[in-house]
Amino acid sequence: MKTIYIWITIFLIVTAGLYYYFTIDSQRVVKMDDLGKKDVELKEDYNSTVSRYHDFDLRLIGHGKHLQSMQTTLDAHRKAYSEKMDSMNLVFEEVKYLIEDLESRFTKKINRVSDDVRNLSDSFDSFKRSSKRDVREIQHDISSLQDEMKEVTELMPIIKQKLKLDKEEKK
Repeated sequence: MKTIYIWITIFLIVTAGLYYYFTIDSQRVVKMDDLGKKDVELKEDYNSTVSRYHDFDLRLIGHGKHLQSMQTTLDAHRKAYSEKMDSMNLVFEEVKYLIEDLESRFTKKINRVSDDVRNLSDSFDSFKRSSKRDVREIQHDISSLQDEMKEVTELMPIIKQKLKLDKEEKK
């Protein structure tokens, strides 16, 4: 009886092994095949993602280099702009100085011309007063000469008569 138990046990183990081999192991093999296929798909997806990530990384590096070159160009433009602005500021300062100098000179000249005009006006007023005084004196002289002429013309007949008388007396 012991052998029967051993044979039954062996039969059950062999049956379980066959059942496991044909049923469970085939499911495991199918699952493993599915896992292998999914693993291949995942590897392809992973490789595609890694490739895209690498491409994206290269694009970022390219953009970084492009941005760096643009930053360098921008810095050069800023430096050139700063230099131009400094030179323009110097030119503006020079122009401002020249304008202030011209303004000072013109102000002095205008003041001199104003003084000359004032002096000329004073001289003209003085000349005008002296001319009026001279004209009055001349008019006074003319008036007195006219009065004297009148007297002389009035005395003329008397003088003529006296002269006639004197002539007659001398004869």
